[in-house]
Amino acid sequence: MSDYVWVNTTPSLFETHFGFGWPKEGFSPQELADAYNALILDSEKGIPLPQSRFPQVLETHFTPTPGDPHKYKLPAKLPHFVNWTCPVISKEIADVLRQFDIGATNLYPVAMRRADKGTTFDQEFFILNVGVAKDTLVPEQSPGASAAGSKTNRYYQLSVYDDDQLTLKGTASYGSDIWVDPVISGGQFFVSDRLHAALSKAGLAAPLMFKRCRVI
Repeated sequence: MSDYVWVNTTPSLFETHFGFGWPKEGFSPQELADAYNALILDSEKGIPLPQSRFPQVLETHFTPTPGDPHKYKLPAKLPHFVNWTCPVISKEIADVLRQFDIGATNLYPVAMRRADKGTTFDQEFFILNVGVAKDTLVPEQSPGASAAGSKTNRYYQLSVYDDDQLTLKGTASYGSDIWVDPVISGGQFFVSDRLHAALSKAGLAAPLMFKRCRVI
């Protein structure tokens, strides 16, 4: 059993957010809002979801050229992680994940499209639906976790800026190498030390901004 696991901390980073979203054609604003909200709730619970719950294309109205009134720019090549409602990861990261025990987690292919030209990036990406839930957080020993909600609906929000700000139960090191904890709100997921080591060896851990967690 490893003394450490790792938590992904990228969802709040602007550097990974390029305005990608569900294509609006054929959906009312309310339908889109309902789909997003339901997806967030189910994803944070670690529920394996069918591919029909996810778009086949994610679209952005950002532009890679000067002249955009909001100054939002796209890179010529997208990074290995792109911020969306669920994690969007490159084929390279997905290939590493497939070498490990990911349980009922799904990797659904998605095209990343530029709305300004109607073209897609010449890169392979996958929506990561983490379909494994583990009860692992030890809140009283985790300064990086802040309690929220009510006494009957308690959950935790993470503010992890350094290693060892979260403490997890020993059971975290067993079973699937990737999971979410349903008491944590925000979309972060955990990986085992062995999966983190493989991602690091492949030069793919940095885009996910992992922070180390203690296991007791």
